[in-house]
Amino acid sequence: MKPTQPRARPPAQTDLFDIAAAPARLTSLQLHRDELVHLLSQLLWQVVRQVDADQLPENHDEQDQP
Repeated sequence: MKPTQPRARPPAQTDLFDIAAAPARLTSLQLHRDELVHLLSQLLWQVVRQVDADQLPENHDEQDQP
């Protein structure tokens, strides 16, 4: 005879609307959201300013170079 293996417990169903449920832990990215948004906005602004400066016609005229 085969030895009987213990049966796995069926997965417990959690109630999504249970008041007693603890909120999920915040990830480190969520904890630093405001700082990340600020840094990304600064980076994007610098990129836009650089692209605008590169597109000015006087920056592409080689005759003006010393």
